[in-house]
This record gives sequence, C-alpha cells and structure tokens, in this order.
Amino acid sequence: MSVLSLRSRLVGALLTLTATAALAAKPATEMSLLDMTPLPNQHQRQTMTMQMKMDMRMELPADASDEDKAKAAQAKAAMPMTMKARMEQTLQTGAQRPDGWMPLSLAHRQLEMSLTKATGVAVPVPPSPVGNLDIKARLNTKDLSFELDEVQGQQAMPEGMKPLMAQMMKQFLAMAQAVRGQKLKVGESFEMPLNMALPMPVPGQGAGQMQGQVHYTLNRIDKGIAYFDVGVKMNLNTSMPAPAAPAAASAASAANAASAPAGAGQLNMSMQGDGQGQLAVRLADRLALTNDMTLQTHMTMTGPNGKGMQMDMDMQIQARGESLKRGSATR
Repeated sequence: MSVLSLRSRLVGALLTLTATAALAAKPATEMSLLDMTPLPNQHQRQTMTMQMKMDMRMELPADASDEDKAKAAQAKAAMPMTMKARMEQTLQTGAQRPDGWMPLSLAHRQLEMSLTKATGVAVPVPPSPVGNLDIKARLNTKDLSFELDEVQGQQAMPEGMKPLMAQMMKQFLAMAQAVRGQKLKVGESFEMPLNMALPMPVPGQGAGQMQGQVHYTLNRIDKGIAYFDVGVKMNLNTSMPAPAAPAAASAASAANAASAPAGAGQLNMSMQGDGQGQLAVRLADRLALTNDMTLQTHMTMTGPNGKGMQMDMDMQIQARGESLKRGSATR
C-alpha cells in the first residue's frame, strides 16, 4: 500500500474513532461535550464505506526525457481513478478495575477494495500488510493513560508501525482529555484539534505530522440522540530526501502510472483539505449511529530537477454503528 492510500485510510479511521466519542446525557438543551472515553463492557462495530476519486497531474521541466513524458501521458490517460473500499472496526472493552484500568481491543477488517481507471478498466490492488489489524491495549478511564500490548496484521507489520499506532492512540486520548468537562448547548459549536502522525518518517523529525481541526455544531438532541454538523480542516507541510529510485504516487502505482518526483535532493510535500459531514450519537451507550463525511484534499509534491505532481482527491465516507452486546452505560 502506498503512503497516500494508507494516509487516507488512517484519516478515515481517525474520524470514525472520533465519531464514537462518548457524550454524557444532560437535559435536552445542554450536555457535556465529547467525553471520548469508552465505557466498560462494550462491544460495538462501525461499518464504513469509502469512495475516493483521484486526479493526478505530473509536472515536468522543459527538458524532460521522452521516457518521463510517456509516463506523464500514461498517468493522465488513467485519470481520474476511483477507489472504493468497505471496512469494519470493532471495539470491545472489558470490566473496569477499581484503579480505572480496563482491557480494550480494536479489530480493523478490510472487506472490499477496488480501483478503476477513468476508462472503467479495473486495476489489480495488491493486498495490504495493514489491511487487517488487531490491537490489544489497556486504558485507564480516570486519567486516560494508555498502554499498547499487541498489534497484529494479516502479514508482517511494517517497521515502526507499532510505535506509530501507540503514538496515534495517545494523541487521540490527549484530545479526549482536553475536552472533558466542557459544556455545549444546542446551537453552539466547539473545535477540537486533529493532529495525526503519518506512517512516513521525516529525517531528523520522526514521523510526519498532519494538523487540523474538527468543528462540531450541536443541532439538536432528540430521543437520546445528539445530532451534529461537522467540519474538518487539515494541512500538511513536510520535506524529506527524495528517493533514489522512482516511487509510484498513491494508488496510481497499481496502474503503472507515472512516478513521484525522485532523485538526489529534497522532496517537498504540502496538502490542504477540508470536509463537511453529519454525526448522530446515541448518548446512553456512546455509539455513533451515523457518521457521513465528504472530504476534499489537494496535494502538491515538488522534487529536484523540476519534477512535480499535483493531486486532487474527493472522498465520501459513510459509517454506521451498531451495538453487538449490551454493556453498562454508567461510569
């Protein structure tokens, strides 16, 4: 799997995890805001479908070789490409100990994945080493401390994936800690930071960082369900040494399309994105019943020798939640 397609999955996964945020019940005009701590003895599942349209344009210098021009023309002929995916994320928690610790497991399953060119021709999609993940951890609901015990995938995990998963979960819980105890009334809004480490090392800096904000507006509370409008803004700016050999860009690699800028020197990457959606959360068991989002991003990559790439992605995500086993809805 490419960095870009994995990034897209992680974005979708993080938004869905955010959607499973816990909301403590209050009168119908006021509630505690986004206490994202899972409850003990829960077994919940989110089923998510995603459709992403990608349009990639190669930028070449005036003295580009015939080979590079041919690759750029091949990439242009395949665009826009459409990726469709369906996945499940199952969260299960156990009994909570008096000191606040409880076991937590998260299973991610890739159910379907397809990629097609603009002509409608299907492109083979190689299996991803992180398509299926099983994460076992422990969470302290009092101070939101977190310990990652085990991460398993359908194949050998990529180097550094376990520390990355732990870092992402700690960032997520840090957001939960920041919003505990705040109040929100119907018609009011709240912004939460969206900072996510990316599975791509930046020399001297560790993993790359995507930053942004999620904006929630509480529309109404009806029959124990809270309804929100959601807005998302994201940005990424990073640099790294350009690869010595051509590295295919995003899912277009599967179509043998043009390569990302490569060669000696720096590879600069910037990305901006924004999205809009709706979220409905059942208060009693802190379950995101629906979470629909549209997300648009624009990425620019510039490398040495005047080579570059522009990529636009338009993503639609729909998630549906269900409770698999009734558990305690009290702290």
